[in-house]
Amino acid sequence: MGSAVQWLALPAGALLAVVAVTLAYRWLFLIAYLLRGRRRPAEVASPVRHRFAVLVPAHDEELLIGELIGSIRSAAYPQEQISIHVVADNCSDRTAEIARGLSAVVHERYDMRERGKGQALAWGLAQFDLRECDAVAIIDADNLVDAGFFAAMNRELIDGGRVLQGYDGLSNPEQTVLTRLIAVTSVMKNLLFYGGKAALGWSILLMGTGIVIRREVLEAFGWRARSIAEDLEQSFTLRENGERIRFVADARVYAQEATDLKQGYAQRQRWSSGRQAVWRLGFRALLRGTRTRSFGLAEAGVEVLLPTYSMTANLTLLALLLSLALVPLNPWWSVCAICLLALQLLEFAAGLWVMEASWRFVASIAFAPVFLVWKGTIDALALLGYRRDRWARTQRGDGH
Repeated sequence: MGSAVQWLALPAGALLAVVAVTLAYRWLFLIAYLLRGRRRPAEVASPVRHRFAVLVPAHDEELLIGELIGSIRSAAYPQEQISIHVVADNCSDRTAEIARGLSAVVHERYDMRERGKGQALAWGLAQFDLRECDAVAIIDADNLVDAGFFAAMNRELIDGGRVLQGYDGLSNPEQTVLTRLIAVTSVMKNLLFYGGKAALGWSILLMGTGIVIRREVLEAFGWRARSIAEDLEQSFTLRENGERIRFVADARVYAQEATDLKQGYAQRQRWSSGRQAVWRLGFRALLRGTRTRSFGLAEAGVEVLLPTYSMTANLTLLALLLSLALVPLNPWWSVCAICLLALQLLEFAAGLWVMEASWRFVASIAFAPVFLVWKGTIDALALLGYRRDRWARTQRGDGH
């Protein structure tokens, strides 16, 4: 029996090692953000106003496309410098009609064989003359754009930025216990992680929306990503070609978050499967970066290969369960697992502090066990390849 228990030390130790490396990596950026990342960027006094073409991939988004266009039209930026291009991708509703009625340029695409956001973006970029703009902003149809988004991106373009990623937040953070929990983790990823990277001058990876890319970059590389993790795939294309992706914390877009687990399943399944589908790109970037001594490329590979916040918590809990069986032999395994869990709770607390959260957001941590079981099941299915190549639309609040 003793020897059988000892065999548990190997997987427990491996899991604890992965979690320890992941937390050391994340805490580097968390500390960097708290020490240096909270400074407001200097105002740029310049008459330059770059021309933005906003590219919106939309599949059956009649409920939300009007709100997105309205938020763009309300931006504190000269409207003559902004054009809106909506790719109505295989739509069966009034998305194209509504967008056209709000003076957006609508490109209707019907191709049931080449389905997906990456395919829609690549096709959409070919539908208008890029020389009409200085940069293309990619924004999802279920987003709202902050009034200062374009001004903040304009500042970064003036400063020499070529590929920019804005803050990807929630438009409905207060709605349910799930949205409150996700709102905290959103702050953790945007500010404590990517904000920390920005404070150190490091590049990040694209997050799918709130993206601005200079015309010259798109002319050189286009949009090559076609997988369900098109943002990560495109990130590696850019990073491997020497492009740095800047994080712009005050250029914000807000997406509608799923309000319950049933509604959020398709979205989380797509994200989890997509991230695992591009692990090979992470390995390639890590190996190529190491071979060519390109630290930035290698670090991008590390980011994709390490577990996400929820996966880190689930791996720690699994390690703790295995470690409890080892207590008669060595109680330090369990102590290590508990310390690693405590560090993750401190991460969550830092997110609450940075966002100046109310008690309702603090209380959302009580829902975390349910969320972790749900998300762990999704991650396990994704690891087995379940629906890895299949895109599924996120259900909206009214069932659409």
